Amino acid sequence: MTAPVVQAPVKQEEKQESKIQPSDYSCIILLEKTTEEKAQDKSFPTDAYMVRYVVDGTQHLDVTRCYKMVNIFDMYYDKYGKDAI
Repeated sequence: MTAPVVQAPVKQEEKQESKIQPSDYSCIILLEKTTEEKAQDKSFPTDAYMVRYVVDGTQHLDVTRCYKMVNIFDMYYDKYGKDAI
């Protein structure tokens, strides 16, 4: 007889990150946690922004597209906290 499979509990951080979707902020993340060279690609739309943020002491770079710059700020603030951006 086999034992029932029990799903491991999800950490609070993982739950919160999965709740925040770029589409909720009218944003599209074109590149996530990328390098400076890849972010400088001229083929990206002119309304794409490079976003630098810090998570657990490590600096990251994303290329994000959004109609309003304030929506980009709101999305990263909600996802990573007040000192991230």
